[in-house]
Amino acid sequence: MTEIQTEQNFVEEIASCELDIQTVINNQTQLRIVLELTNNKIADNALNSGNQTDHPSDRNIKILNHGETLDRLHRSHNVLLRGVPETAPDGDATTVKELLCSMDSNAGDQCLNIHRVGNTGARSRPLKVSFSNPLIASKTLCSKTVIVNYPVWNSYSISDDKTPQQL
Repeated sequence: MTEIQTEQNFVEEIASCELDIQTVINNQTQLRIVLELTNNKIADNALNSGNQTDHPSDRNIKILNHGETLDRLHRSHNVLLRGVPETAPDGDATTVKELLCSMDSNAGDQCLNIHRVGNTGARSRPLKVSFSNPLIASKTLCSKTVIVNYPVWNSYSISDDKTPQQL
């Protein structure tokens, strides 16, 4: 390839990326509008119900504010891995990738970030594993029982990343 063709390819790729970014921004704006409309409808239904009894099913209905909803959306990409002994960050990454690859061959490749959560202490801190896609996190949670079959990992547990309100 000549230098001009290479430069032209880069320009085309940049234009494609800019188009993708604009699509993501538009989708995010549309989702915010839908979320706001849904929250408004829920609030209107709660006000218009006229029934102010403290029924147990009524207590379970919560109107989530935008911050909580966005926090849950952000956390949907994460899983927490507990019971992993404290090691160097490289050792944590190796352990997590081996574990994820044994559960799902694609999960190890989709892992973006691995870090310990909380303060150091007597017990080992949980590992927070962030994925590029919430579907990979869901698949990991669905197949978490697979680690019981491996003696090395059967003391580990995998859970979803909950917000403080969910806890």
